[in-house]
Amino acid sequence: MGKILWLASYPKSGNTWTRAFLGNLMRGQSTPLDLEDLTRFMPLDSARRYFEAVAPGLSEILSSEQAAAQRGPVQAMLRRIWARPTITWSRS
Repeated sequence: MGKILWLASYPKSGNTWTRAFLGNLMRGQSTPLDLEDLTRFMPLDSARRYFEAVAPGLSEILSSEQAAAQRGPVQAMLRRIWARPTITWSRS
């Protein structure tokens, strides 16, 4: 089972730069990770597709309570999907 590392920051505080740096560091490749691939490499844990995967049929807009109730199952799913340590980030 993988580990999840969370990146928490304020908007406009260098989140994308930090994710790019960490992504390239963790990959250990000679070519840099393209910025367009960051979300694929570091999932946004509040992405709707993850919530729909664990609780199909949720309303289009989740209340704070609904999102909070599903956050644990979403994170458990992410740990199962990625065997390697994964950095995730959230906008919520």
